[in-house]
Amino acid sequence: MYFCVRYTGECTTFTLNLALQARSRVLGPLSPSFELVKNLRQALDKFLPDNAHEIASGRLHISLTRVSDKQNILVSEFSDKNDLMDVSRCCCDMLF
Repeated sequence: MYFCVRYTGECTTFTLNLALQARSRVLGPLSPSFELVKNLRQALDKFLPDNAHEIASGRLHISLTRVSDKQNILVSEFSDKNDLMDVSRCCCDMLF
């Protein structure tokens, strides 16, 4: 995608800074004070273009598991940029 090439340096810097933040904590990324989801959401909001949902719809397929019945669903249509970011975040959650 275009935004990947356009912001390569900034994305690399963000990733390295995030890794440094995680390593600075005793429990690393598992530390309660390390807000991975918040940081990733801010990065997605900054780096994704406003029409990212239009670019990704029909091309990007994200697999999610519905908690209520443990059914796998594929999401490939996104109504707006926030919807795309929410679905992207959801696929990163791990339930224990």
